[in-house]
Amino acid sequence: MLHRTRAMDNPLDEIDVHTVVLTANQRLARVLHADYARAQQSRGRRAWRRPAILTLAAWQQQCWELDLGSVLGEPVRLLSVVQEQALWERVVRESPTGESLRQHAALARRLREAWVLLHAWQLELGRDERDYSDDVRAFGQWSRRYQRECERNRWLDRARLLDEITGALHDKGLAPPPQVRLVGFDVLTPQQRLWVETLREQGSSVSRAVSPECTAHLSRCEFPDHEAELRAAAAWIRECAEREPSASIGLVVPDLQASRATVERVLDETLCPGLPRAEGIGSQPVYNLSLGIPLAQVPVVEAALRALELTSATPQVDAMGAFLRSPFFAGAQGEAASRARLDVMLRQQGELQVSLGRVCALARRRSSNGAAPHLVQMLDTWIALRGRARGRRQTPSAWAELVGELLRGLGWPGERTLTSDEFQAVQAWRALLASFASLDGIWPRLSLEQVVGRLRSLAAEHIHQPQTPELPIQVLGIPEATGVQFDYLWVAGMHSGHWPPAAHANPFLPLAAQTRAGLPYATAEQALVTAQRLTQGLLASAQRCVVSSPQWSNDEPLTPSALIMDVELELIEAAQSLAQRLFAGIELEVWADDAGPALDSNEARGGSALFKHQAACPFRAFAELRLGARPLAAPVPGLDALVRGSLMHRVLEKVWRALGDSDALQRTDETQLRDIARAAVNESLETLRPEHTDTLTERFTDLERERLISLVMAWLELERTRESPFHVIECEYRTTLRLGGLDVSVQIDRVDELDDGSRVLLDYKSRSPSPAQWLGERPEEPQLPLYAQADVGQVAGIAFAQLRPGELGFAGLAQREGVLPRVSTPEKTRGIPEGTSWTQLQSEWRDTLAALARDFARGEAAVNPKHYPRTCTHCSLGALCRISERLAGSREADNG
Repeated sequence: MLHRTRAMDNPLDEIDVHTVVLTANQRLARVLHADYARAQQSRGRRAWRRPAILTLAAWQQQCWELDLGSVLGEPVRLLSVVQEQALWERVVRESPTGESLRQHAALARRLREAWVLLHAWQLELGRDERDYSDDVRAFGQWSRRYQRECERNRWLDRARLLDEITGALHDKGLAPPPQVRLVGFDVLTPQQRLWVETLREQGSSVSRAVSPECTAHLSRCEFPDHEAELRAAAAWIRECAEREPSASIGLVVPDLQASRATVERVLDETLCPGLPRAEGIGSQPVYNLSLGIPLAQVPVVEAALRALELTSATPQVDAMGAFLRSPFFAGAQGEAASRARLDVMLRQQGELQVSLGRVCALARRRSSNGAAPHLVQMLDTWIALRGRARGRRQTPSAWAELVGELLRGLGWPGERTLTSDEFQAVQAWRALLASFASLDGIWPRLSLEQVVGRLRSLAAEHIHQPQTPELPIQVLGIPEATGVQFDYLWVAGMHSGHWPPAAHANPFLPLAAQTRAGLPYATAEQALVTAQRLTQGLLASAQRCVVSSPQWSNDEPLTPSALIMDVELELIEAAQSLAQRLFAGIELEVWADDAGPALDSNEARGGSALFKHQAACPFRAFAELRLGARPLAAPVPGLDALVRGSLMHRVLEKVWRALGDSDALQRTDETQLRDIARAAVNESLETLRPEHTDTLTERFTDLERERLISLVMAWLELERTRESPFHVIECEYRTTLRLGGLDVSVQIDRVDELDDGSRVLLDYKSRSPSPAQWLGERPEEPQLPLYAQADVGQVAGIAFAQLRPGELGFAGLAQREGVLPRVSTPEKTRGIPEGTSWTQLQSEWRDTLAALARDFARGEAAVNPKHYPRTCTHCSLGALCRISERLAGSREADNG
């Protein structure tokens, strides 16, 4: 093992009321505050003066608020980061090239970053731009306009605040602190060096503290992949914490942002197995993750943004459903079930969009029995406030007030007690709304749609890191770990693809100027030097340090970073996952439970679907028809297939009630038929309108009317070719069949009576299954064989009436030829065993259907798809039946 010693001093030694400790980041300031508190407690003190430990940025803000603003003489406004960003965005939008550019907000962020670097590193942008790239020339033009705006309005930005403080110190207008200690600043920028020199000239004692003296016990290890590496790190961390509970332990991951989900999952499984992470649980964490998430992704804030988006435009049904199910609005807990049912109702209507007025009408109808009174009241308030907001253009501050009023009207953030993280997110949102209100004079008057978009953009840019209790286990990226000391440290992911990082010079600043100034990542050489310095600091920041790297990423081989190759390689066994630990050494008993409880009634819901699902997979029949495990309807543009099918059924029912029989069809000329069809279509569309108001616009209705009339006329022309005269005696005929001891209700689309008194049963379909799919012990399409069991008299034929433009026709079987066009007898139909008569076929169908009914009644629920995976293609129960895992386990057993 390698042992390294590094001389360092303690940043908290001999600090007093005259000392200001300035840190490079907020995390380091919190660590030093905690260290100072522990030191005072160890001396037996119960109370002490809070030391002046803060970030350099916070100290600059403090200088401005206490002294600097008055020193500058004329009123000057210090811009917030949000205001700076907004000003850069306005400069870009109003420039000659602004209209041709997209993503102005993202570009403004990059320009602000370049402006900060320009001043921090005191780079020069010369007037001779011939050797500059297009990006650098554009930045020069934008920055000059930005600076003119600041000068004209007496605005000061954060990039130049330290320059103003330095000038005020130099001119003795600002009193310097007696002692200044800098912590975590591995490199000082030229702007900071000039400030430090000025402090010293004015009598301040300025020192740069580095980490305490530390002898690091180092080792290096490699693992097959990143997850195996993290599992080993988590197991090591747990072992250290159990052995020394008060020890400070760190896990550093260079690409923490990209691997956050994996890191959290592995740590949760190892450090707190079984601990729920559901929203609102509020369980005490055992580790702290330094990486925040965008405020827009925090559920309570995301709910607020979604409500605003629903206000500014016609809501999508799925977005409205998310609002109805959200726990962050008034009455959400007490009305959860009623609101969920309303969500289901909206989806079942098939509309892609739904107006707030429509939702309110449905909610009011449902709340007539007291189901959701808070929702109705909230929607009424929402509609009233939306009426005030839509069409307006007003200042950001006026919008901030109206947005706050709207969210209060919706009862946001809800009635239940918020968790600590949720409470902090709500406070962060309110602060963001206040920042938005401060943009008067920078942004123009805005519409509601623009306000919602910009608030979402601001929330997405704001990284929210909630305050957590002091915890011994810290998970950090490399920048956050700078200057922090640990007892135990594991540095993961140190392979050559990540470390040292690639150079990434700012594209808006001259590369030559960045190189001369020594910006940390301007060139590959500078990136290497920076990475070497950070690596040395990390490896010397703990008494025991392990550095590791994965050997593979997917199918790509990886090698350890050259910066850790001098650390001696040590073998550390890969840790098992939680599932592996749970099942290790356990002998499993396999017990097949393929049956649910038997039906306690002779009545069964589901109609023909009962037999279709039971034949295809008994589990699907049990889950969908006994347990009610059906997926939510998926809204689609226009009318979905189910609604279109129902509409066509209704139209044809009205047409045949007007005609009655084949004789009337033959006698009626085309003009009269078209009038009958048009009347049927118009009446059916009007019946549909109340449930599909948003879809059935005038233009859509005209198109749908012509489509339906054209299809009906083509179908009636085909019906005229039938050889046997017929009389339509039933449309949408409802009856109950008794099969295998079950009473099953069915609805037959149409029953025709022929001249000899026999019946033909028809079912309308857009695409007709083949008669071969009606056969066997597990028929794929048992619908027509089921209808053939109805007590309607002698059945001479059953068929699907295929109503598909260009593919109109009948597909079925008949007792004799000539019953229906192109419909043959069983003896002449491909796929039916030779010699099978119509009578035999009906008997076989009855036996098959009765057997399926008995299986369903007994609770037969085996996961047994007839043709995997085809049978499972349109089934939504895969997560419940685990068919993929079952088959994978069977294959492993067969291969084992």
